[in-house]
Amino acid sequence: MPPTEWQGAGQAAAAGLASPQVSNYALASLADTLAVGTMPADLLERRTLVFARASAAIGQTAQGLAALDALGTLPAVQAQADLAESARDWPAAVSALRHLAAMSIPADGPLTEAHGRLLLRYASAAAQTGHADWLAQIRSRDLPRLPPGQMTDLLKGLTAAPVQTLSDLPRAAQEAREFNGLTKAMQAFTPTATP
Repeated sequence: MPPTEWQGAGQAAAAGLASPQVSNYALASLADTLAVGTMPADLLERRTLVFARASAAIGQTAQGLAALDALGTLPAVQAQADLAESARDWPAAVSALRHLAAMSIPADGPLTEAHGRLLLRYASAAAQTGHADWLAQIRSRDLPRLPPGQMTDLLKGLTAAPVQTLSDLPRAAQEAREFNGLTKAMQAFTPTATP
């Protein structure tokens, strides 16, 4: 590929707009530059983010997630969560979201709606992977600190304790009534990976 075509190839690949040949070339070029010595941290971060998105765009999400994991910055962890959720790789998503929550959510004090959206994503991934202990932790530690509203109600429903005995049925029925109708609101909180 001539040098004039190199410009923007990585961005096009990350956006899923490039042909497979251009995408593969862009990935190879980015991988080569990431492996060359040291570079300024901001440049390394930008290139790694483009590399990860380009990898995901051509179906090599695991390779992109690994590059982001090695970087470990807040934007990298955010991208990791987005890409893993988009790929429906729930174990990777819950890991990235758990890390993102640890980096972004204060240990005490009131939480914002933005924190709640992150917790909702984390709880959703945790539910997909069967991490009832993490759901219980969100329910007991974080839920009381959120402002009232639809998002908090969704999180309450998602982190509700499972039915274990017959005496839990009335509680579960009440929670189901409260949760019914909020499921459409949950679609507003569904993330999409940023190209």
